Amino acid sequence: MIAVFGSTGTLGTALRKTLKNAKFHTRKDFDVENIRGLEGFLEKFLDGVSVVINSIAYTNVSLAEKERERCYNINFVFPKILAEFCERNGIKLIHISTDYVFDGKVGLYTEDDKPNPISWYGKTKTLSEEAVLSICTNSYVIRTSWVFGENGKNFFSTMPLKLIKNEDIYTHDEQLVCPTPADFLAKNILKVLEKSPGIYHITGKTPITPFEGTVLIKDAIRSNSKIYIIKPDLAIRPKTSILLDTKLNIEKPPFVESILEYIKTLKTSPSEQLP
Repeated sequence: MIAVFGSTGTLGTALRKTLKNAKFHTRKDFDVENIRGLEGFLEKFLDGVSVVINSIAYTNVSLAEKERERCYNINFVFPKILAEFCERNGIKLIHISTDYVFDGKVGLYTEDDKPNPISWYGKTKTLSEEAVLSICTNSYVIRTSWVFGENGKNFFSTMPLKLIKNEDIYTHDEQLVCPTPADFLAKNILKVLEKSPGIYHITGKTPITPFEGTVLIKDAIRSNSKIYIIKPDLAIRPKTSILLDTKLNIEKPPFVESILEYIKTLKTSPSEQLP
């Protein structure tokens, strides 16, 4: 039996479609910020479970600089306690992490490169990686990048619908990333269990800036949206953070192709259909 934490987010929604017989935790079941009651909940919820996927994360990079304690508790304290529980009970743990554990100066990162986060969000995720791997014998850390899909609130999740509606887009061209389709990530997560415990990278195929991605999709769907370039806060964001997959060697979907597949899932009214 597989259990999933964070099942209402972007990746969690995709995992619900992929893993038909798994147990899915939501905040309504238990708020993981309630550290005092966590052990008791885990005893009940993970009874009979052999694999746990933790996709819970505080991901608002800017707000994390202000809500440090909350970010710390969600991104570090919860995975640490979860890892301790999994270790005691012989459960395999798959923990989802991020390209933001790197500072973006090198640009291309393998699984063995040393993290050097520049944001509080990145620091808490780095701490969680270290805790999970050091505490739980059968643990796997999957780093990914800019996951987009249903129920997503980030740029590549929300931008396509705005283009369909011909709304103005405000973006920048100063970060180079590999956007990752949530469905693709969900379908490949369990492949790490065929390997030794450790760190793995799973991302989309195409290195691209948010501006470049917007232009490509705008042209592909013949949107009339106007695109405006704004200045990003790169003080807390890696400028180039391409995650190289040197261990799994998974065939990756191209950016435009995967975005167009995602667009098919968007709920639009008849007047908002693609050209």
